[in-house]
Amino acid sequence: MDVLNRIFSSTPKPSKHARAKLALETGLSMRVIQVWFQNRRSKERRLKHLCNYLRHYEQRGLLAPPIQFSNGEGGSTSDATSFSQYLNGIDGQFEDEEDED
Repeated sequence: MDVLNRIFSSTPKPSKHARAKLALETGLSMRVIQVWFQNRRSKERRLKHLCNYLRHYEQRGLLAPPIQFSNGEGGSTSDATSFSQYLNGIDGQFEDEEDED
């Protein structure tokens, strides 16, 4: 998965040829590679929208309503503080860019 994440950071929408090379390199099927990139782009969009949502409240000096999000370990938490800290780590990564899908 490190290979896919590395490629995604530079090419979020790889060509069919690039996906074929990744399939050979990783041993995964082309369909699995394609779906992985689709899911990863979807995750980026969700994070972008969530960042904008939280920024909207922050700019107005308001507390955002509690948000349920996955902690990545199968559970969920509503600890908005730790999530805000996470968002601060990726701040600026999703600056009003348009989706290409």
